[in-house]
Amino acid sequence: MVFYYYKIKKEKNIRNIIISVFTGLILYILALQLAYITKFPTKEMLQHDGMERYIATYLLGILYFIVAVWLDVCKNKNSNFYYILLASIIIAITPLNSVANASITSGIYNINTIIYCNIGRSRAEEILEELHENQKVLGVCQNESIRLINLMVRFYMYPANYKVANKIQETNSLKDIIAKEKYDYIYVISEDDYLKKELKDLYNIENIEKNKLYKLEKR
Repeated sequence: MVFYYYKIKKEKNIRNIIISVFTGLILYILALQLAYITKFPTKEMLQHDGMERYIATYLLGILYFIVAVWLDVCKNKNSNFYYILLASIIIAITPLNSVANASITSGIYNINTIIYCNIGRSRAEEILEELHENQKVLGVCQNESIRLINLMVRFYMYPANYKVANKIQETNSLKDIIAKEKYDYIYVISEDDYLKKELKDLYNIENIEKNKLYKLEKR
């Protein structure tokens, strides 16, 4: 687009705009398709999840490009009329309702993020009060929908040794994880039947509750 922008300025040819837009679109779609194949989970790859968001990003880039070209035209014409016309077109095609909704959604997201941060900080402070120097803690979250809290706790625990483990199961057993790092405590953010059974069998810990710190002492 940058290349053709200067060709447009030099040659004053509308054909260059068309070539630029469609060449850029083809390259963008090819790069996006490669990303879907190599980086996305299988389900998202097959369904092309989020395609409308990614294409919208490119369309926004095209808008910037055309506006830049138009501003050059306005400059050459040396008339305020063209600036007013351009501003009117931009306002007319701007989906103000979508912009407002996006702003509200962003605000809600920011509020939720702050809540998560505060939860992580408070829980980290509670854990740190119980630890002695160089003791290790394994943070376990069996509910994937709230595993972000586990990451927040780890962030606020730094530089203390706090490792994150999400959705422990038979193929990735609690016994193997603990034996590898020799943890002193386990912090349970959320539990399930498998985790309860493992803690009872390995460490005789019963009545497991979420958001609790338990000392790991072999039976």
